[in-house]
Amino acid sequence: MILIVLIIAMAGLKYFEVSYMESISWWWIIGLFFVTFVWFEFFERALRDLKLEYVPSAANFILVRVGKGQKVFESLQQQGVIVRPMGGYQLPEWIRITIGTPQENKRCLEALKTVLGQN
Repeated sequence: MILIVLIIAMAGLKYFEVSYMESISWWWIIGLFFVTFVWFEFFERALRDLKLEYVPSAANFILVRVGKGQKVFESLQQQGVIVRPMGGYQLPEWIRITIGTPQENKRCLEALKTVLGQN
């Protein structure tokens, strides 16, 4: 899987090499994809442990079925954790979590556990 991500990153860099991507090094792009991949693994493992349904993604976010998405969104927001409710996309039971820094990811997961009463 990681090899596929690296190939896609390098192909994307080659495609955009005449634009703003000239100032970004290959190592930065590869590192970004690697870090995102590692944190997807973190979230996927944690969500499986919590028995929450999720949709794997190739982007920098993951969709999670939490029940009342809007209510969970508001509760997380009160704790300073920003996610996106998916009700506007006809997915009222889902939220979208963006992969962030290691500290943000851990904080998000702990807040999610608290909101869902699993902490």
